[in-house]
Amino acid sequence: MLADKALSVSEYLLPNGRKNGNEWCCGSVNGEEGQSLKVHLCGSKAGVWKDFSDQDKGGDLLDLWAACRGLSFIDALKDACRWLGVEFAPKFSVASKKSFTRPSVRLGAVIEPQADGYFDRRRINGSTLKAYCVANHDREIAFPLMVDGAVYNVKYLTPRRKRDEKNRWRQESNCEPCLFGWQVITPDDDKVVITEGEIDALSVFQCGVKALSMPSGAKNLEWIEYDWERLQQFRVIYLALDNDDAGQLATMEVLQRLGEHRCKLVDWGDFKDANECLCEAGEAGVLDAIVGAEYKKPEDLKNAIEYAEILFQDFNGLLDTATGNTTPFAGMKDFKFGMDQLTVWTGYSGHGKSQLLGYCMCEMILRQKERICLFSGEMKPYKVLNRMVRQVCGKLRPDQDDLTDALNLLSGGMNINGERCTEENGNESGGLWIYDVNGAASLERMLNVFKYAKQRYNCRHFVIDSLMMLGVAESDVDRQKKIAEMLRDFKSQNNIHIHLVAHPRKPDNGDESKPPNKHDVRGSAGITDLADNVLVVWRNGEATGYGVDPDAKLICQKQRDSGYQPMVNLFFDRASCQYHEREREAISMITGERVRVDFKSPYAR
Repeated sequence: MLADKALSVSEYLLPNGRKNGNEWCCGSVNGEEGQSLKVHLCGSKAGVWKDFSDQDKGGDLLDLWAACRGLSFIDALKDACRWLGVEFAPKFSVASKKSFTRPSVRLGAVIEPQADGYFDRRRINGSTLKAYCVANHDREIAFPLMVDGAVYNVKYLTPRRKRDEKNRWRQESNCEPCLFGWQVITPDDDKVVITEGEIDALSVFQCGVKALSMPSGAKNLEWIEYDWERLQQFRVIYLALDNDDAGQLATMEVLQRLGEHRCKLVDWGDFKDANECLCEAGEAGVLDAIVGAEYKKPEDLKNAIEYAEILFQDFNGLLDTATGNTTPFAGMKDFKFGMDQLTVWTGYSGHGKSQLLGYCMCEMILRQKERICLFSGEMKPYKVLNRMVRQVCGKLRPDQDDLTDALNLLSGGMNINGERCTEENGNESGGLWIYDVNGAASLERMLNVFKYAKQRYNCRHFVIDSLMMLGVAESDVDRQKKIAEMLRDFKSQNNIHIHLVAHPRKPDNGDESKPPNKHDVRGSAGITDLADNVLVVWRNGEATGYGVDPDAKLICQKQRDSGYQPMVNLFFDRASCQYHEREREAISMITGERVRVDFKSPYAR
């Protein structure tokens, strides 16, 4: 917030300065005129300042505030919050405040590590123990948890005496939770390390870095509520918990509660914790781990350079969107069904959009070895397969051999070379799976089935025929938009292609002599807005089925990636339900041979 108001802050703190380009200039933090101290006023460095007459002075606007006003960091932070008109430390609202007691124990002298041996083996010296007031208490080691000189709690350690024993820990009861180590923190500290245990905090401090530790292990985070206001003084918090499952789970919880924007994660590598790192790798190893700590930035926040590889592939036509599947038509060669795409197929009722889509599916399964999952709520599965088998065979009534070959190819049991598919060559075949629900279907359940088909069978194309079979009313535009959003998210998360059949509104005058456009799709405009492609299928009502006039058109009215919108005229063979660009003909997709060419009788064998 201060950086956004860098000029106003500079004028307030250094009123005798002058603006020079994108910098505020003055003599020093004392505010006299001059050019030695410069404050950036805009861009990514807004608020960054440096006094070039004193190389030790510089930082951000909070540092400048503290230097100009002669305040500690924490007091400068509070003063700046008042100037901004924001609350310094939001407080938890506790329904019933617990009543705590303070321990009345009298601690002994600070421990000498050489005499005790426990800390000497852990490479922790006397000055560290003195800073944290670690003391003797009878036969135990006492770790006082102190805030502003007051003892809030005391933890006691009885070190193990034999190798097969465990260290025994206990603490005073009914004490207010707080972190161990506040006694080493000063108001000027704006960075701190939080560890899981007291010994680890001492180990970090031994290396010259101030540290606090959690009072009750990784599973109890009650201290956050009570230390909340005290923790507000830190701009950077290094989370250095143990390198085990419990420690890492606690790290994620603390990270979320204290804020990803100011928490860095320390990785101990091959070591369990800070003390093991100190004993095995020395102070340099501990410092390297802390210096190498990184913010856990949101997964969906990325720097531009992270897209270098995918951009290279995009420019060189190597992505699935560029090398996607094609239709059977040469006139549509510049149209691709890429991955992570949603294609809306539309056309007037009876104009053949599902039929043409099925023909394209046969092409993708047989020629392009794609695996497809289909939901057709408007037709029973055997009816859909009846038409697709005719398209594969090129015949109105396939014989038994034709039917067997067609089903083997459509099911993925045989590849186009006539080879039976085994575990070794199974990836060489396409295949068709059917979501067998007739009538209205639940989209949520369907997407779960689609995900299974993707994960187990590597289906990459999914057909929903049609939108109105998802149990949504034509007038419910909000639900329709929600469906489109769910499909968009699903295809992106699973890197697949979805084909959605959507009906257009009927023309006011009933005239279907002109193709509909993408804006005519029934329901919410979000359906085509969120789609990557829109294809319109239109039947030419003037064509006789015998002459030279094409029977249908396939029109691309949207192709988001390239912007290219091709259109192709098609001739329709009624017996085989096939579409071709040059003439009405039937071709076996099994052998590649013509079954017949007959303009006189569309139903001739």
